[in-house]
Amino acid sequence: MRIWRDVISAKTFKLIRTEYQRLKSESNTLAVMDKLVNKMDTMHVGRARSSAATSLQVMNSTADHVLVELEDLLAQYHDIKKRLVENIPARRKMLSLISYQAQVCIEKLGFTQSDLEKRADYGVPLKDPRTGAHMFGDPKRESLARNLLTLKRRSLRKAHYLELLEEFYQKNMDDRDGIEKLFAAERQTGKEIGLMPGVRMEGYDFMHRPFENHVENGALAPDNNVNAISAALLDWWDGPKNWQYPFFMFLEGTPVCLGENKENIAEVRSVTYDRKAPKLRLINFKPQLEAVSLTDNSVVNSTLGYAAAPLKAISSGSIDMAAFAWGTDKSFFICEHVEGGFHHSSFFSGGLVRCTGMVKIVNGKITEISNNSGHYKPPVENLAKLVAYLHKKNSLSANAVAQLCGLRDNQTNLPPIVPIKDGKFPVPKN
Repeated sequence: MRIWRDVISAKTFKLIRTEYQRLKSESNTLAVMDKLVNKMDTMHVGRARSSAATSLQVMNSTADHVLVELEDLLAQYHDIKKRLVENIPARRKMLSLISYQAQVCIEKLGFTQSDLEKRADYGVPLKDPRTGAHMFGDPKRESLARNLLTLKRRSLRKAHYLELLEEFYQKNMDDRDGIEKLFAAERQTGKEIGLMPGVRMEGYDFMHRPFENHVENGALAPDNNVNAISAALLDWWDGPKNWQYPFFMFLEGTPVCLGENKENIAEVRSVTYDRKAPKLRLINFKPQLEAVSLTDNSVVNSTLGYAAAPLKAISSGSIDMAAFAWGTDKSFFICEHVEGGFHHSSFFSGGLVRCTGMVKIVNGKITEISNNSGHYKPPVENLAKLVAYLHKKNSLSANAVAQLCGLRDNQTNLPPIVPIKDGKFPVPKN
């Protein structure tokens, strides 16, 4: 749920309103006149048509009144300067009024639950099958009824987000200094490793959105391959005139918050940081490897049914492949890796780890494992320590292999895949 998304503009709502009224007027003109005329003697046809016209005027007047009031509220709300912390209370008040007026419109226009829930046909599934998140949503393609329901709900969600935003800035007003320190802080390496600098904003952000920026010498560097929120951070960082606003207030004036077509900002959603993912499991090693669900305590002995992006694949592809994290206390977790949804940082809320990567488990034995993790980029040495640990737990298959990210095969220029024997693997020389 992207609760930071703002309500649509008055201009967009006016387009939706006028189109609805045009279609409704055409439909009602025929329906009302036919109904009244059929009840009249042919001598009174003229009077019937006059009565029908009067009925339509009353009907349309009521609809116009409540819809125009809502349009005015939207205009007033968007006239408030969004990047000022001191304007948050006024915005929250206006959002409450918008939600109330949207409900008034629903009632006055007589929309049914079926009217409210009906979605436009986008020609593709509306939801991401792995996350359940809505990927598409263009208000101009949706009905007035659907837009009213969205306004009723979204205005309250946005008001709650603004409350959280206000609380955040009561504690973190020196945003620029804090973010600079975040990027410049030396990364912990060794037995325990910390997050890469470019993804640390994910933990700093109170909504844990997927920041994936490129950092050089403690500062943000240009990067064309970024999502909408990472691009917004780069814009803020590169524009000194923008520093007058704390970053998350600056964000209020960007497409991340103001974008009306969900398709353009679908990749920006909250990353899991609370261990409530449906496929999150803790590995137990005695008497043999089993994965226990943190939600329902169910037990499996494989990663069957897990999936990952192709870039996370090892030798047998990305199907039946799970992300893992080996904690500082040697706890070992697996979960389905979801871009923008569940990252390696999700396991320990961005905290220190011993190693992270990808793993495939078949019948209680690990057949493939890697240190493929963009958030932590564990050294091969950390993966070697994990493999030795798993060997002691008798959890590796006889033909297990390891993919060594951070190295390159001289022939394929890809991370080498090497056999694991007796808890060790050869490390090719680059």
